[in-house]
Amino acid sequence: MESPFDDAEFLVRSESRVRVLRMLLDGPRECQELTESISVSRVTMVQILQDLEDRLWIEQEGQEYQITQLGRTLINGFELFLQTVEATQQLRDFIVNLSSEELPADLRPFGQAEVVRASHGDSNAPIRRMSEIAQSADQLQILTHSIFEEGLRATNKRASSALDPAEVVLSTAAVKAASEDQQLSSYIQRSIETGTNIYHYDGEFLHIVLIADQSVMILVTGDFDNIIGGIISDDKRTLSWAEKTFKQYQREASFLSNDQFSRRPK
Repeated sequence: MESPFDDAEFLVRSESRVRVLRMLLDGPRECQELTESISVSRVTMVQILQDLEDRLWIEQEGQEYQITQLGRTLINGFELFLQTVEATQQLRDFIVNLSSEELPADLRPFGQAEVVRASHGDSNAPIRRMSEIAQSADQLQILTHSIFEEGLRATNKRASSALDPAEVVLSTAAVKAASEDQQLSSYIQRSIETGTNIYHYDGEFLHIVLIADQSVMILVTGDFDNIIGGIISDDKRTLSWAEKTFKQYQREASFLSNDQFSRRPK
């Protein structure tokens, strides 16, 4: 009996085999249709179908080929594996700057996520993308340990529209940084005055998470607390994790009024 690695190697070495199984998931197909869709020669397709049939992953009924239960189980499991590989590729550049506490337990949804990277030519790309998302969202929640001028501008602009007020949870470090900077301090006060609900979590956390409607953006910081990238996902599992994380810190935080903020020691 062959080992599982033999069958796995057989499948992954040919994208055409994978594509045939994917097509047959949607229903039976004739050899000619598969040949034209996958753009291989008829001789090659005949060999592919014979190999898949030998492994009982497909079967022939008249002129058509259909996937078997074994083949369906295999390709569905393979798709999950590909999602895992895609997620690790997406996160490879950022993972050293993220702890397990900052990420959902299941990373597979990030395989389909939008990734925005800071570069020498455009170091503000992640922050700019965050601002775009924040300004267009009907509902906005932000959990952060750092203060970004662009983010505060985005929440202030919401006040002039019919959008719901943003909810922001700041760590102690974020509140302290804002109170020590005159311009950031004025932005915070303006945000509070225009209806943004700001909460102070008396402690620290590692997250910078933005929840905009049904999407989640995780900002990744570098060694000097600079933003090096952002990961944007609309996966329901990621959204559930983000909402749970936000509510956890919000419950333990206190509402920050303008009076309370202005009386903080500089």
